[in-house]
Amino acid sequence: MVSGPKLYSVPRKLDLASLFVFTTGYGLLFALMNLVHASALFFSIVAGFFTCVGVSQAALFQGKSPRLASCLTGAAYYFGILLVSGMPLIGTVFVLLVGAAVGYVSGACIGGVFLVADVLRNRLRHDHKLDSEEV
Repeated sequence: MVSGPKLYSVPRKLDLASLFVFTTGYGLLFALMNLVHASALFFSIVAGFFTCVGVSQAALFQGKSPRLASCLTGAAYYFGILLVSGMPLIGTVFVLLVGAAVGYVSGACIGGVFLVADVLRNRLRHDHKLDSEEV
């Protein structure tokens, strides 16, 4: 049986390395938004979006299809913004497609954060094994 490449997404259980990298990722996101002088509303919308995509990766489909979860969440989030903002529904299909694409890209960014967490976790385990072998 040939397995594909490892798929990184939000795990259903978080460890210390994941929490550290997760917090750092939010810090970088907020620093970037602060750098471009984003409004408080924009901060809230972007942070809410990334949080929804991350939660959906872990919760939907038992965490087994994070790409699909990211796309569906992105489409639903953008559709929700469309409804709340009172914009005409003429461009709904376009908004759903853009939302799905942005959801996919943000899900990939979130997966990258957890890739870093996995590298950090493996590095710490490797260093710990070396330290215990020297004793």
